[in-house]
Amino acid sequence: MGGWLKRNAIALVAVVVLVPASLFVTFSSDWLSYWSQRASSPVTVERGADVGFGGAEWRVTEVQRIRSTELPADAGAPPGTDVVVVSVAVSPEGATAPSCLMDLEETRSGAPSRTWSPDTGTGVDLGFDLDVPLYCDSEQTGDYTLEAVFVVPADAGDQLRLNVEVVDELPRYLSLTL
Repeated sequence: MGGWLKRNAIALVAVVVLVPASLFVTFSSDWLSYWSQRASSPVTVERGADVGFGGAEWRVTEVQRIRSTELPADAGAPPGTDVVVVSVAVSPEGATAPSCLMDLEETRSGAPSRTWSPDTGTGVDLGFDLDVPLYCDSEQTGDYTLEAVFVVPADAGDQLRLNVEVVDELPRYLSLTL
């Protein structure tokens, strides 16, 4: 057996080196592309601060948490949930506002974070003015305020962040402390 290993040592070393190198070359471009298109690099903004990002100026103007016990019975929120409404002033820097995606993130030390999309609040009727956008509106040509509505479990903590993703800025995204 020892003779076989000596005769094939160069080939065995080549296999040990070339197989991982081939896998790296094959998958590295997909891996890098995945990370460059994923929101993975937060730009943290403290409460009340204005920040220029993705072609607009962003500022959280108000945060309301409506407890499940305070919601009207006909509002449509599931039992045991609260509604968090985040008002965001958006001032486009160019001709139109950027489109974006948002989510609400709970950050509790020592526990995994939880996130909710504004889609969770689409079935809740809080009697908002219908002229107020509930999402980023890329057709807006001037300053506007949006009202993002999130339905969260009643046990969600108060350490919340609003994350805003603008496609042209990925992998960076805004993480606004509420």
